[in-house]
Amino acid sequence: LYRRLAEQHPQAYEPYLAWALGRLGSVLLDMERPAEAFSTFAEGLRILILHARRLPQAFGFLLQPLLALYFQAAESAGRPPEKALVKAAREILQQAS
Repeated sequence: LYRRLAEQHPQAYEPYLAWALGRLGSVLLDMERPAEAFSTFAEGLRILILHARRLPQAFGFLLQPLLALYFQAAESAGRPPEKALVKAAREILQQAS
C-alpha cells in the first residue's frame, strides 16, 4: 500500500514506506531470514536518507533505529554493510544532533 502511495506522492508517503520497510525487516529478522531483512533495511535507509538530507531534525529519529537494525541484519546475514549508505546515514545523524 505504501509503495503505491509513495509512487503517487513521494514527498508525503516515502517516509512512511521507509518506516514500513523497517517493520518488515524486523519481522524478517525475527523469522531468522537475515538476508531478506538486510535488503529490506537497506531499501528503507535509501528512501529515508533522501528525506533526512533535507530535514535531518524531522527524520533523524527514524534513521537511527533503522541503521542499528541494518547493522544487526548485516551481521546475522554475514554481509558487509554498504559503506556509502552507512556514511550518508551517519552524516545526517550528526547534523540532527
